[in-house]
Amino acid sequence: MSSFVVETFSLATNLTYHKVWLRDVMNQIEAESKCKDGFLCSNYACIPKSKKCDRVLDCEDGSDENEEMCRYKVPVIKNLDNQKGCTLPIQLGGASYRLDNCAYGSSCTRLAGTMVEDGQTVQINCGRGTMPSEKGPGYACLNGKWFQEIPKCIRMCAPREKPGVSVKCDYNRGAVNCSEYMKQGTEAVATCKRLHKLKDPFKTTDRSKCLSGGKWSADLPVCLPECGVPNRIDDVTPTISYGKNATYGRYPWHTALYRKNATSQLWEQICSGTILFPTNIILTAAHCVHDDNHNLVNIENFMVAGGKVVRDITYLELYQQVSRVKEVIVPEDYEGFSTQYEYDIALIDVVTPFSITDFVLPCCVDYESTTSVLPTNDATVVGWGYTEKRLYAGVSGTPSQTLLEAHLPLISNRECKNKDENFKPFVTFDKFCGLYRNSSGPQPGDSGGGVIVRNGDLYYVIGVISIKPTYSNEFGAFTSVGTHQSWIRDAIHTHMRW
Repeated sequence: MSSFVVETFSLATNLTYHKVWLRDVMNQIEAESKCKDGFLCSNYACIPKSKKCDRVLDCEDGSDENEEMCRYKVPVIKNLDNQKGCTLPIQLGGASYRLDNCAYGSSCTRLAGTMVEDGQTVQINCGRGTMPSEKGPGYACLNGKWFQEIPKCIRMCAPREKPGVSVKCDYNRGAVNCSEYMKQGTEAVATCKRLHKLKDPFKTTDRSKCLSGGKWSADLPVCLPECGVPNRIDDVTPTISYGKNATYGRYPWHTALYRKNATSQLWEQICSGTILFPTNIILTAAHCVHDDNHNLVNIENFMVAGGKVVRDITYLELYQQVSRVKEVIVPEDYEGFSTQYEYDIALIDVVTPFSITDFVLPCCVDYESTTSVLPTNDATVVGWGYTEKRLYAGVSGTPSQTLLEAHLPLISNRECKNKDENFKPFVTFDKFCGLYRNSSGPQPGDSGGGVIVRNGDLYYVIGVISIKPTYSNEFGAFTSVGTHQSWIRDAIHTHMRW
């Protein structure tokens, strides 16, 4: 600023007198940015561009059928006998009309915007998601005017449906179908389905009402699947080399990854995986989705099954769920053997998200975990890999036909590097290890399965079965979930369909 003061003045516009105008302009700019690929109604609602000038009122203010913009007027069918007639009004959401006492074999339907002859009576059929504001026996055209006035089609409230949420709907003390459009005044009560819980435990209301304009008074709650809850069914089904029997359904997050054999065209179980939340995401090992030349396998050659105990995919089980693969997500830095299987972790986005049941549900993930602190309790691994039958130095063996389990003490990255000098280069920064007890532990075919630990009553996945020394049954290396937590979180956020 200069030290000299000039005795002069300037004028300034007082913005307080224009705050309404400013607000409207800002609202319009924001609405236009959100409706780049659509048509912006005069009330800032956004509709698909294809609905502009289609002779159906989609904007509540009718701005999508503006005569000047659309360059047409409501079509009128001229009466050659100069008789008076009535025009069928264009309605919000589209509507058609049906002629009463229509002659057999002729078309009884009339479109909005057309004219009916004097003396004719019509019934109104409002478009999907709308209903007449009043109910009448019929509407007659008398001397060029409607007797009774044809009611407007008003918006109904959208169906009350959301994954994990159970809803009961009531209109005038009578139950109505929540999966259909509902009348204004309908009340809905929402609760979380079994094996689900509220995302917001402090949510105070689970009730909502259908208001005028077809809007619900409150959003449905967000109900997340419970994670890491073992199935407590007592049925036992025979079970990893030297493993123990696994209780049927005890590990409902465990999945089988199948790959189509190029020669036989049969589906073969090659790896395992763990269901995360959302349930379209499966955690597995990167080497499971690559071929022997470290090329990513075509997703058409993969299938994922949950709720399985028997290895064979053609053996149909009561609680199994099967889905094709939509996408495979692998860290950019994964290069397989050439980089000692660093980043041996992958996520599979399945086409059909798994439905939550006692036998199929996600495992918990602690996104605050790190590789530096391992739990002191044993970890659990399950799979259909080689058993002790005909097992030769971990190179060949007989896959188990039923799901097996083993329990392993865990050791840190540093401890693991000291176990085997030849294997040391493969204990990369993102690995920790598990010690085999009496040779009981993961073998080929178990790769990709989760390394699971119990915390209280819940089970968490902290690692992915990765690699082991070829000629040893003393320990195996696991890819740490904690090391890759940011990558997992970002990938899940990108592919979430919940």
